[in-house]
Amino acid sequence: MLGAVNTIFGSMMKQYEKAALAWAKECHVQREITHKGPAFKGNSCQILLSKVDLLRRKKNLGILKYVKVLEDFKSCVKACFGNDLDSNFLNYIDAFKSSYIDLGINITPKIHAIIFHVPEFCKNN
Repeated sequence: MLGAVNTIFGSMMKQYEKAALAWAKECHVQREITHKGPAFKGNSCQILLSKVDLLRRKKNLGILKYVKVLEDFKSCVKACFGNDLDSNFLNYIDAFKSSYIDLGINITPKIHAIIFHVPEFCKNN
């Protein structure tokens, strides 16, 4: 979860820094300094995903593609990363894959794992 949320947020910062920082502030979360630079930790990532509706309220239409990918990732987390596997988990992963690709940013190793290896793991376990 950390890698995906931080990758998406980092991309959003490059295009919509003011809106991204305002959203994080509204959610009462801060990035912490790590060896790779500022990043959100686990609880902060969960809070951001739970408050995507606050981001939707921003007046910038371009930011809606980030709302979509975050909502799709939130659905993946709910479907795949809990105690119960949702029977439609492949649909949620496909939706996330599609909205992530629409951002036009690189697929990082952690995003690759979500898109390609989480479905394998879920099918086998």
